[in-house]
Amino acid sequence: MNNKSLKKYSPQSQGGFGESGSSSSVLGGIKLSIKIKIILVTILPLIIGILTIEEITRNNLHDNEVKELKIFREKLMIEKRTQIKQNVQIALASVTNYVSQLDTTEEARKEIAFDIIRSMRYGDDGYMFAYDNQGICLVHGTKPELEGSSMWSLSDKNGVAF
Repeated sequence: MNNKSLKKYSPQSQGGFGESGSSSSVLGGIKLSIKIKIILVTILPLIIGILTIEEITRNNLHDNEVKELKIFREKLMIEKRTQIKQNVQIALASVTNYVSQLDTTEEARKEIAFDIIRSMRYGDDGYMFAYDNQGICLVHGTKPELEGSSMWSLSDKNGVAF
C-alpha cells in the first residue's frame, strides 16, 4: 500500500478526533462547527434540566391537587355529619317536647311523633328516619312502605352495607 491510500482512509481524512486545523465535522451528514458543538454541549443539558424540573413540578402539582381534594372532601363530610347531627337533635327535642305535653296514650303520642318526623325536611333533599336497635325501620320520611322492615341487609349500589 502506498501513502496516498493510507491518507485516504485515515481518521484524519474522515473528520475524526485526529483532524488538525479543521473547525467542523460531519455528524449524520450535517457539518457542525466547533462553535455550534460548544453551544449544543452547554444548552442541551440546560434544556434537559428545564424539562426535568417542569415534569417534577407538574407531578408535584398533581399530587398536591389530589391531597387538597381529599382534605376538602373530608372537611365537607365532617361538616355534613355535623349538620345532620344538629338537625336530628333539633327534631328530637322538638318532637319530644311537643308529644310530652299531649294528654293521650303512649301509643298515640308515638304515632303523632312519627307523623311529625315523616313530615320533617332539611336542606334541598334531606328527610328524617328512625330505626330501632334491631335495625327495624320505625319511621321514614320519604318511603313509609319501609316502616316495619328490617334494614340490616340494606347496602348501597356498590354492595357496601349501610
